[in-house]
Amino acid sequence: MSTGTYNWSFFIAHARADLKEAEALYDRLSPQAPTFIDSRCIELGADWDLELARAQKDALISVVLVSPNSDQAYYERYAAPPKAWVRASPAWEV
Repeated sequence: MSTGTYNWSFFIAHARADLKEAEALYDRLSPQAPTFIDSRCIELGADWDLELARAQKDALISVVLVSPNSDQAYYERYAAPPKAWVRASPAWEV
């Protein structure tokens, strides 16, 4: 059971093909709140599967970027269900 303490405010899940958009979102969120994205927060040589699972569990909010590329995103298909679903306009600017 959660104690209400999280290492990350946001965990960004994305398809590899959407890395540019995901990193743009990271750049907007990270100055204001602790934000996790795999490309910038997992060190080379780390156990990728373990680090992703741990980071998502330790995040208050999971942000899943859904796009036509999501079907090919291995981890998005198997990620833990989000704590809350929020629908965003597909026309957001990055």
